[in-house]
Amino acid sequence: MDLYQILMQDHCRTDQIFSVIEKTTAAEAQSREQLFADLRKGLEAHNVVEENIFYPELERFSATRELVGDAFDAVD
Repeated sequence: MDLYQILMQDHCRTDQIFSVIEKTTAAEAQSREQLFADLRKGLEAHNVVEENIFYPELERFSATRELVGDAFDAVD
């Protein structure tokens, strides 16, 4: 599996967790807390991969360099 596939898989997993969170009720607070903890852990790991591997690779090419800058500007 290549890096792009891993990142896309992360996006799908994140969407799935959000979907499950949306279906929880107030009575399921403990379950919801665990889901948010899982979401945070996954997003933090995903962010590390994007910032340290994926974006630097894209910056090597003039056609995608500006997109990387835009992605970082959107976060700020």
